[in-house]
Amino acid sequence: MKRISTAILLFAAPFVGAQDIHMSQFQNAPLLVNPGLTGDFPGFFRAGISYRDQWSVLGDGFVSYLLYADYRPGEDENTHTIPYSFGVLTTRDKGGELGYGNMSMKLSGSKEVRTSNRQKLLFGLQMGVIQSSVDLEGYRWGTQYDGNSWNGALPGEAMTTPKRTSFDASAGAVWVKTIGASTLSAGDVRYVEAGLAVHHLTRPKIGFGTFDTGRMPVRYTAHFTGLFGLENTLFSFQPLGLFQMQGNAMQASAGCNLRIRLKEASRYTGLIKASVVGFGLQYRYRDAIIPTFIYDNQTVAFYAGYDFNVSSLSKVTRSNGAMEFTLRYVIAAARRH
Repeated sequence: MKRISTAILLFAAPFVGAQDIHMSQFQNAPLLVNPGLTGDFPGFFRAGISYRDQWSVLGDGFVSYLLYADYRPGEDENTHTIPYSFGVLTTRDKGGELGYGNMSMKLSGSKEVRTSNRQKLLFGLQMGVIQSSVDLEGYRWGTQYDGNSWNGALPGEAMTTPKRTSFDASAGAVWVKTIGASTLSAGDVRYVEAGLAVHHLTRPKIGFGTFDTGRMPVRYTAHFTGLFGLENTLFSFQPLGLFQMQGNAMQASAGCNLRIRLKEASRYTGLIKASVVGFGLQYRYRDAIIPTFIYDNQTVAFYAGYDFNVSSLSKVTRSNGAMEFTLRYVIAAARRH
């Protein structure tokens, strides 16, 4: 049952500090992790969508959506570099009795700088808006108490749905190095990528009503992914790690995906695409163990994972945490990465 006391959270939110939407499969949310990852893929168009349902075992859980698309133009014939890449990111999360959540829509851009034939740096900038809101429809107020019980027929408080929209900006840089094969689907590929990003440089406001001084804390992100193929085998390993700080909150995740190649790609024509299945396992520090299933044929990729809660809250959740799905689509270019 909804209670008057929980309405206090509406005004206390600016003081407890809001946190960003997050995805366990962070490697599939590149524009959320780092604007420098805009256009960092073997192709010229990429789009992805992710869905996450968390804490539903506790009642009103948190549901998060993420949708992005980015475009990577062809290489310059003279410099053999990518001039600029562009993308768009939109997110939505909502949860709890009050339906408190954030929605954002942002544009991303990155510039690629080649330092060698197999090494590059990417610098990215992201700008857009973030809107915080809370849903008060159907809430019960003190004026609806008739002396014995709550009476929904009595008029409640006259309040509009609180919303606040603010400008937001982020920046980041990424280092990428490829060693060995020239295609990411080959069995002998060696590929590493690491980046740093700073989000919410403008500290967007998130408060409501007269308590409008609350601001979104800056989020600092460091991330790493790699792909290491075992030569003359069907197997490759994809280690990955993420570290984030936002206000008083810290998140650290690390894990590895095992990828099994079902079909070899053609290295020269690009007409035959590699396909892989895989399984991954991540550990988020003091929070969750996350197994993941993977299917990827270089055009369409599907990821499904589940967070098994291992924190002190597991006594209440019975280790239930969150389920997460990702679908990604890439139009690959007929050229080498």
